[in-house]
Amino acid sequence: MNEDNIALRRRLQSKVTNSPSFASIGDERKLIMRKSEIRRIVLDVLKPYSPDITLLAKSLADLPGVDGVNISVYEIDHKVENVKITVEGAFHDIEAIKQVIMDSGGSLHSMDEVAVGVRLVEEEETLQDRTRAYE
Repeated sequence: MNEDNIALRRRLQSKVTNSPSFASIGDERKLIMRKSEIRRIVLDVLKPYSPDITLLAKSLADLPGVDGVNISVYEIDHKVENVKITVEGAFHDIEAIKQVIMDSGGSLHSMDEVAVGVRLVEEEETLQDRTRAYE
């Protein structure tokens, strides 16, 4: 864990510890853990045709903490396909997700979105987004 992450964790712990709304240390730890849980991750993946996206989605959905998986194919080539994988749930580490993708012959191109915390925060349209729509 790098120094910035350690400092952020200490600030969060300090806020929780000084908050009168928690009755016990157990509640404080639960809140800290919930704040660091990954709620959504969107990955750009290159994978072979086999296994098909249904099998890959089921394998990912079987992982601990995963509530749902969505896989969309957005490009097909001779022997591979590019897919966007969205995983939602409450988990702390994406290594198991990466491992399932690699075990299926896929490779992670990029991590395009990540949402962390007690709840999901949806992306909002900005003025720049609206202006680009009219160009």
